[in-house]
Amino acid sequence: HIFIFKGGIARKGPLPFPHNCFFENEDVTTGGGDHSFDVISAFSVTKWIHLNHGDEGLLKFFRGVYDSLKPGGRFVFEPQQWKSYQNRRRASEAIKATFKSIKVRPADFARVLVDEIGFANCE
Repeated sequence: HIFIFKGGIARKGPLPFPHNCFFENEDVTTGGGDHSFDVISAFSVTKWIHLNHGDEGLLKFFRGVYDSLKPGGRFVFEPQQWKSYQNRRRASEAIKATFKSIKVRPADFARVLVDEIGFANCE
């Protein structure tokens, strides 16, 4: 393995922690799927994906996360409470319409991730 760092310094071989941790910003709904990530985190974003893209957009996001993780990889996320959705449902006319169409609620996410997406478990 060759890893290239800022400043053009190259090193051969595995690196010790914390130099073996890399952070990337990806949109898993428009690509990915290469099973290259150990961990994917999504904090305070599922509500906005859901309100802007509905159930299908949220499911596409979950599938993209699953397809981007290495086998045994972890998805760490923070689902917002349904009340939080209700508080933002009038943010725009488009969000208002999408809110009315939502069938998959945050309380359903664990079941959806395991039964429909393919995750082994949800803690």
